[in-house]
Amino acid sequence: MASLKAFLPLAIMYGSKQVIDFEDESIIPLLRLFFGGSTILIFVIYAFLWWKIGKSGDEETMLNCKKKDLDPPNPLGVEAEGGDEDISMTYQAYDMKELYKLVKASAMQSAIVGVMHFKFEYIQPLLMTSIMSMVNMFDSNLIKVYVLGQELDRPFTQTPSPFAALLNPGGDAAAEEEDNTAGEKTSKSKKKEKKKDR
Repeated sequence: MASLKAFLPLAIMYGSKQVIDFEDESIIPLLRLFFGGSTILIFVIYAFLWWKIGKSGDEETMLNCKKKDLDPPNPLGVEAEGGDEDISMTYQAYDMKELYKLVKASAMQSAIVGVMHFKFEYIQPLLMTSIMSMVNMFDSNLIKVYVLGQELDRPFTQTPSPFAALLNPGGDAAAEEEDNTAGEKTSKSKKKEKKKDR
């Protein structure tokens, strides 16, 4: 499914050109209306999630994790300072924090598309962004929990950044190997100390 979604923007771009004449100025108000309507719908869904999270009243189930588990992955794969700091919060507070991330990302995306359209007169992003936003909505963990009724552990699994994968090709395997090497060195040093004591 994820591999198919990666080609969806290209499919939308190619397919829309076959169906829609973007040179026709009469189509622009309809695309603006479609973009505005989809954006309003997304924020209505966010408002519904805010209501559902507040209504859940889950202030007893505690989440204990590292600070880096709460922050979105760095696009360059660089960990922020203090990432190993221990954090404790309720599921409700965590879900609210995740919701604010979604709202911020959607607002920023809408602003960028608005600038691209009204300042640089790009038209196709109005259609592509509207469709992709609705498709990606179903990948939201909050939608899965509060709309689809799924049970998910917190913190939610963060999607790794493609830039991080390029900068760190070995990924978790390399980190695990490094930890194992460090562990072997520690055990060897302990054995040497024991021999000296004897």
